[in-house]
Parts: sequence; structure tokens; C-alpha cells
Amino acid sequence: MQVNSSINYSVVVAGFLVLLFSMGVRQSFGLLMMPVTCTTDITGLDFSMVIAVQNLLWGTFAFLFGFLVAEIGEKTIILFGSALVIIGLMIIYSAKSPTQFLMGAGIFMGVGLGALSFSIVLATVGKQIPTENAGMIFAIVSSGGSIGQFLLLPAVKWGLLYFSWQYIILAMALGSLLLFPAGWICANSGNQSKPSNPENDLKGEPKENHKRALGQKPRKSSYKQSALVLVKSFNNFSYMLINIGFAICGFHVTLISIHLPHYFQSLNSTDISYFAGATALSIIGFFNIIGTLGTGWLMKHINPKSLLIALYGMRSLLLLIFILSPKNNLNIAIFSLFIGLVWLATVPITSNLINKLFGKENLALLFGMAMFFHQIGAFFGAYAGGWFLNNYESVWLIAMFLSLLASIIHLPVKHETQPAFESELSTQKLT
Repeated sequence: MQVNSSINYSVVVAGFLVLLFSMGVRQSFGLLMMPVTCTTDITGLDFSMVIAVQNLLWGTFAFLFGFLVAEIGEKTIILFGSALVIIGLMIIYSAKSPTQFLMGAGIFMGVGLGALSFSIVLATVGKQIPTENAGMIFAIVSSGGSIGQFLLLPAVKWGLLYFSWQYIILAMALGSLLLFPAGWICANSGNQSKPSNPENDLKGEPKENHKRALGQKPRKSSYKQSALVLVKSFNNFSYMLINIGFAICGFHVTLISIHLPHYFQSLNSTDISYFAGATALSIIGFFNIIGTLGTGWLMKHINPKSLLIALYGMRSLLLLIFILSPKNNLNIAIFSLFIGLVWLATVPITSNLINKLFGKENLALLFGMAMFFHQIGAFFGAYAGGWFLNNYESVWLIAMFLSLLASIIHLPVKHETQPAFESELSTQKLT
């Protein structure tokens, strides 16, 4: 196999577009809650539970697809996920009952988004770029999710002024058709070379060696290899600390994206605009682009472990300032700006840390597990916001202390490349 020495820009752009559409569509659901519940038999509680199911399935299948990626390939997973997202949107388009909405938005969208998650897309792109450029490339591709949020939220909000929510869903489904060519290009790796005469070169070799040299993995071994990687990674103290920190990240992101608008409305303050929540999320989305790209540049100069410690520490400080500050449009905008800078900046840093620890061949599986932890945190973030619905100050305090905890637990994390992990796996006898 030849080592990539140049960047495949078509793959980078394709991965960027996959995350732009998938994350943009997902982030837009919050704006659809009111029109959906007002025109169907779906209640606000039904809507919230379906989105909770979607988040859990997203995290679960991001991991499962990472586990299966060596067996069925990135291209199959991404195209399958694209199809499920579009089918899910079409079911939502005609949904009138909670069951139909659960099927479309919860199950089909949840599984489909799992196949199009950061873990799958970044691992796919990572296999086709030089390792020394991985940090910045991961940041560029990850920013596609932020740009999707920034562009689609105002577009959906504007569209709802003139069209029914069903037409907005239909437009999303039509736009998501672009996931197919983007996914095809993203996963269509051309960086692996085969021997010029593989059949002749391998005469006399055992069948297993023959398959491996041709780039073919035995069906049983690939599952066992993934299981072995997973077991050994769970014995890695640094990896487990990274997963716990990423779960706290999921708690923050979901708590803010779901409950921040409702919190502002519950204050009933004349100093806060009716559109403060939507505006805040748009500001967060825009500055998240800058933050994500900025961390990609910083990773060339600062090790990712130190960046994560600083990032979670900044989140804790920002939440403290937010709790203590008067709530008005200006302070909300300032808070949204700075929290946006550290919003999803954890994604390229976390993926690069895992990439360094375990190698790019294991990134889809192990970042997929990290995304599963992230979504467990997301579930509790949504639930905690609902539990403290009449006392949001308490949940903001919880979020602040959790962020401080995330900063502290990254202190013992190792960030050096560990070639011993790959060599140990390669010597295992998998039968």
C-alpha cells in the first residue's frame, strides 16, 4: 500500500458536504416543533421524545457502523445512511400521528444520521489524507456541520413564514439527494495500490495471505479484529477519559440547543427579544465555524490534549459569566458568540487525539464509540433541561461544573502516537 503524500481535495469537499446536509437537517428540527404540534396529533412531549430517540439511535449506530466499517466499507454505510435520511424525511412529510413521526424522525433519521456521523465521515476522509495534515483537514470537514446549521436555520425560519412545514421537509428531502454523489466521492478511495501482478506474486502463498495482499479481509477476522481493537481501547485509560469528556460535551450542546430558546421565553423580560433564542443559535452556528477551523490551525502548534483542557475550561467560565450576567439582547449575543467558538471545536480535537492514539485504521470504530458516549450525554442534557424546566439556573450550574470536570479529567490523557497498539494487534492470531 502506498502512503498518501498529497491531499485529495475532492474527498475533503465531499466529506464537508455530507456533514453540511446531514447536520443542517438535524439541527433544523427545533424550529419545526411548534408548527408540527399545532397541525397534527403530535404533542410537544411526543416531539421531544422522538428527538431523544433520534439522538440515542444516532449515537448507537455511529458506533455500530464504525464496528462494521471494515467489513462492509465506508461507501456502503454512507450511501445507506443517505437513503435512510431521505426516506425518513418523506415519512415525516406525511406524518399525522406520533407513531408515524417516531418512525420517520426517530428511527429512520436516527439510524441514517448515525451512518453519516462525524466518526464515519472523518474516518473515511482520514484514510485518504496525509497524517500530518489530519488536524486541519478534520477541522475543515467538521465545519461543514456548523455551516449547515448556520445556513439552514435561517432558511427554515424564513420558509416557515410563507410555506407549511410539510413543504420545508420536502425541500430538505430534495436537497438531501446531493448526499448520494457527495457520499460516493467521499468514500471512493483511490489511494490504495495493488501489486502489478498480484496473482503471480502470490503463487504458493496461503489463501489467507493471498486475500490480505489483495486488500481483502476474511469475513470472520474483520469482526474479531474490531472486537479486539475495542477491548484493548477500553483498557486504555486515556481513551476512557476522552470518552467521558465527550459525553459532557454532548450534555452541553444538547442542553443549550434545545432549552436555551425556551429559557429566554420563560424569563418574560422586556429586555429580551422574542427571537432571541433563534438568533442565539444562529450566532452560535456561525462562530462555531471560526472556532472549529481555528482549532484545526492551533493543532499544528499546540498538542490536542492542551487544547481540550483549555476549551472545556473556557466553557465553564462562559457558563459562570452567563449565570451571573443580566439577561438582555446584548449579553445574549456576546455569550452566543463565545460559546459558538467552543461549540463543536471538540470534534476535530477529539478525533485527532483518537487518531494519534490508535491510528487511522481504527478511527471509525473508536470515534464511533466516542460519539456513542457523546449522545448518552446528549440524552441526559435534554432530560436535565426538562427536569429543571422551572429552575434553569440549577441546570446551568450543573453544566458549568461538568465542564470544569471535563477540563480536569483530560490532564492525565496521553496524546503521543502509540505505534505499539498497531504492532500488538498485527501480531494477534485471529482465527
